[in-house]
Amino acid sequence: MSTTSSKALPTPQRQVPAAPEGALIFYRDSRRPQGWGGFLLALWMAIYIGQALPLWIVVSGALLTMLVVTVYILKFRPLQAIAWLHNGQLTEQRFWLPKRVTALNEPPQVVYYGDGEWLLQYPDGDQQRQTVVVFTDNLLPAEQQGKVVIRRIQS
Repeated sequence: MSTTSSKALPTPQRQVPAAPEGALIFYRDSRRPQGWGGFLLALWMAIYIGQALPLWIVVSGALLTMLVVTVYILKFRPLQAIAWLHNGQLTEQRFWLPKRVTALNEPPQVVYYGDGEWLLQYPDGDQQRQTVVVFTDNLLPAEQQGKVVIRRIQS
C-alpha cells in the first residue's frame, strides 16, 4: 500500500549542483533538433522495415514527429550549464569525462564571431581553448566587474 504526499515536486534549478555560490555560469544551447530528429527518424525506419505500417504513414509520421520535436525544442530553449568561473578558476562540465579545472591568470574572453556564435576563449597552458556558449544577461555585469572580456570580431 502506498501513500501519496500532497507536497509539490521541487522546481528544477538552472544552477549546476557543483558550482559554488557566486560563480559566473556559462551555458550552452541544447536546442539541437538534429540529434532528436535523427533518433526519432530511426524509430520510424524500424517501423517501416518491420512492415507494420504503409510507407505513406511512416513518412507522414516521421515528418510530423520531427516538426513537433523541433517546435518544442525551439520554443522552450533549454540551456545547459557547461562551465563556471569562480575565484580565477574555470571549471568545465564535460559529459563523459571528469570536470576540467583551469586556473586563469586573466579573465576569459567571450568572443562574437557572427551568426549568433559566441565562443568562450581562455588559455590552458600553452594552448588556447574555445567553448561555444550562449550569451546571457549575467555576462554583462560580469564584464563590468572584470570577470570576463566581451569582444566582437570584425570581418
